[in-house]
Amino acid sequence: MAWTKSMYQLSRTKTKLFSLFSSGEGGDEEAFKQRHNASERKRQAVINNAITTLKSLVFLGPSGKRLAKGAVLKKAVDHIQLQNSHAARLRKENDYLKRENQNLFKHVHLLRAVLVSNNLSAPAYHSVPYAVLFSFSFSFFLTKYVLC
Repeated sequence: MAWTKSMYQLSRTKTKLFSLFSSGEGGDEEAFKQRHNASERKRQAVINNAITTLKSLVFLGPSGKRLAKGAVLKKAVDHIQLQNSHAARLRKENDYLKRENQNLFKHVHLLRAVLVSNNLSAPAYHSVPYAVLFSFSFSFFLTKYVLC
């Protein structure tokens, strides 16, 4: 393997650190290695705990199958993407239903105005049966979108 500039700089940095510690200005090389190894073990423990948490949150398939960290991360990403697409679809459906609800209230208001203009009593909004509203919205849908 050919040495790149960054590899050379990293090697020189380590050499400088080791020479600093071996010169008595902060400990010896072995103490430096022990501190570095301890911090690396701590970092790995944090990563392993996070992977274990992901395993418990995401369905990974058969429980007897052992998965590598990369496979767990991949399945977690797939799960998050699936949940995001599901949420987007639900938001879109919710927006559609809100618009449809607003249209229905406009039509109910229009029908109440027609009833009042013909000297007929209009029922209170809360007393209109849902079946009547549904049949009205369905017939409105047919006339507006299907039979036009």
